[in-house]
Amino acid sequence: AFHKAGTLPLDNKVARIVSQRDFAGGGAALKVILTVEYETSSPELHTELFVKLPLAPDHKNRLLNLSLAQEGREIFFNRFYAKCMPFKTAKYYFGDISMTTTNWILITEKVDFADNSRRGDE
Repeated sequence: AFHKAGTLPLDNKVARIVSQRDFAGGGAALKVILTVEYETSSPELHTELFVKLPLAPDHKNRLLNLSLAQEGREIFFNRFYAKCMPFKTAKYYFGDISMTTTNWILITEKVDFADNSRRGDE
């Protein structure tokens, strides 16, 4: 998928998934942090990735999210516009959405946020 998205050189690949942990927060998607190893490491390739997936079909927010079409817009923005912003955005690795099944996925670099004790500090 990263090769198709153009975010991973063809002469490299994800060698293994080191770990996966759920990320709690928000209510519009399932979120996971993946730690990966590449066959050939590079400073341009992030080893910690942020993955967003659709909520379960029976989740109370799934229909609302579908009606707002948030996922498609977020994938489109990350794929085509994020790198053009005049501020830092998470590097896009892959995104796709099925208009038939409404399943989707978005993979970006994991952004490190300040811990709660430092929020609001200058």
